[in-house]
Amino acid sequence: MHNPATLARPYARAILQLARRDDAFAQWSQMLGLAASVAADPRMQRLTGDPRFSGTRVETIFLAIVGEQMTGQAKQLLRLLAENKRLPLLPAIRSAFERLRAEDEGVLDVRITSAFPLQEEAVEALSARLQTKFGRRVRPHVHIDASLIGGVKIEAGDHVIDASVLHALDALSTLIDCREE
Repeated sequence: MHNPATLARPYARAILQLARRDDAFAQWSQMLGLAASVAADPRMQRLTGDPRFSGTRVETIFLAIVGEQMTGQAKQLLRLLAENKRLPLLPAIRSAFERLRAEDEGVLDVRITSAFPLQEEAVEALSARLQTKFGRRVRPHVHIDASLIGGVKIEAGDHVIDASVLHALDALSTLIDCREE
């Protein structure tokens, strides 16, 4: 079976073109968020995976749930996905769209994971340094993970900067294991 991210990418690119043309990035983000949430619901997953339900029937049910909050173009997209039995791709389409949108807008989404809550000033200072490093506006998403023990782990696209105590301990452990051999 094909990778969902690979299948989702062409849909996300087409949606990005529509959003850019109509200056409707926020609207598409909202519609895709809703549609992806419905598609990810276990009850909808059972329905879309059930061979007894035709694409048309699934489309009717799906649009009954989200239809009032969708534009005509979004409804066309949902019909196309239902017809091709690709409604389960909606979460991947949304993710791909958001990545493409951020890239188009010159924004880099950065996941900052800390062992403890960070003060706003620290997040702003870190974001400023990352903006200088990557040459793009940074949108930080801060998460707490006590297992890091201390420090932070930063994920920006394909780049990972792991300055956590856990990472340092893992590196030390590996070094010690190598010397014992």
